[in-house]
Amino acid sequence: LLVIGLAVIVHVINRYEEAYLLSGDKKQAIRLAVEHLVLPCFLTSLTTAIGFASLGVSRILPIRETGLLAAAGVMMTFAIAITFAPAILALLKPPKPQVATKRRRDFIARLLDACIRAVQTRPKTVLVVSAVFTAIALVGLPMLQVETNLIEYFKTDSDVRRSYNFLEKNVSGANAFEFFIEGEGPDSVIEPAVLRAIEATQRELETFPFVTVTQSLADLVKMMNRSMHGGDEAFYRIPDTRREIAQYLMLVSMGDDRGGLDEFTDINYSYTRISARMTTVGSKSLRGMVEHVKEFTANTFPTGIAAAPTGASVLYVDMERELVHGQLKSFSLAIVIIIFCVALLFGSARVGLYSIYPNVLPILMTLGLMGLVGIPINLATCMIPSIAIGIAVDDTIHFFSRFRREYNDRGRQNLPEALAHSLRTTGRAMYITSAVLFCGFMVLLVSNFVPNLYFGVFTALTMIWALAADLLTVPAMLNVLRPKKF
Repeated sequence: LLVIGLAVIVHVINRYEEAYLLSGDKKQAIRLAVEHLVLPCFLTSLTTAIGFASLGVSRILPIRETGLLAAAGVMMTFAIAITFAPAILALLKPPKPQVATKRRRDFIARLLDACIRAVQTRPKTVLVVSAVFTAIALVGLPMLQVETNLIEYFKTDSDVRRSYNFLEKNVSGANAFEFFIEGEGPDSVIEPAVLRAIEATQRELETFPFVTVTQSLADLVKMMNRSMHGGDEAFYRIPDTRREIAQYLMLVSMGDDRGGLDEFTDINYSYTRISARMTTVGSKSLRGMVEHVKEFTANTFPTGIAAAPTGASVLYVDMERELVHGQLKSFSLAIVIIIFCVALLFGSARVGLYSIYPNVLPILMTLGLMGLVGIPINLATCMIPSIAIGIAVDDTIHFFSRFRREYNDRGRQNLPEALAHSLRTTGRAMYITSAVLFCGFMVLLVSNFVPNLYFGVFTALTMIWALAADLLTVPAMLNVLRPKKF
């Protein structure tokens, strides 16, 4: 929110300095800056808020709350920044003419002049290069994986990771997997057929390399059967009758705390569970196991017995599914609403369409890069597309707003001149705000929480690619298309 507020202030200050150096009237310069920028800045804040608010369609509560609260914060930040900036400018001394002369020779000015030369002399080459980057991004998209592995959220040298690794090495696994079995009444889960199905499910679970041990009511019954036959290993099996099983369990229940029966079943033996311990595993492998075991138990348990995986492990699998579906919905919703807002501001559907490619391209490049380097979509990185599209479109709106004014004043025959003047003026503010956003997100590079680190780095990269698209792709596209009206 801080860097977004600074972005609004930078655009106001940039426009104020330009107006003052032309008119020499401080009050008039402030008034012109606010008049020219209040609507574009409002729309840029609105599109950013829409990007955040689109996360509200997610069924994952932390993502939904983050999006809605951030959206409200963005609009409040706009209200503060758009009133704070003119008030501060009124108190400060006006800029000196030599400041403008000095800025004509600084790094930003040289960068903008290079962009102007590129889009005026070789606009088609610029568009071809953009198309090549799009193709590379599309190659990386199919490689993008959706993976949730909570322990990998922490760096290898963090206390949490070291403690977890100690448990993994010295205990039977730090993760749990639960399987719930429910019958149709009392004594329904101590039928020999049901216990044998439980035993078969355990053996099936143990075929997965990350499952270290399983426990169930069937294990207890088999141990009792062996003990009652003098420890003969031949009797380490499920008895043939429910009566025999019930007698064994009655003996067990006579001990302290019912002999541990409450950990596996209720007093009426109407439901039970299988408990498994696992080593560290990603959600992709876990999902494969859950789906396999579901299919296996559907053909193993007798009719009338409900059996289903449950617990935190299943929650991770379901969360992963929601990440994919929820972010597809939120990103699509954000694009549609943002393009509509751009078209509404400029009163032209054509302008809204012009804004699609340069703002979708940075998102594609980010996701494609993540796919190419093997960075998965997880709880944090899944928010990048929806948030980045709302922020990336800000520079496009500011550029279109200034270009439209210059284009209408100069006419179609002077389109290159309108593009050049728009880049030299608004382009400076675009560069500064993108640099501020880049630095703001890169602060997360020091985070020990890996998803936050990835979120910061890849969102920062998206800001740079969005700036490149607005300084090169958009002007080149306008120079090639040469619209009659804008």
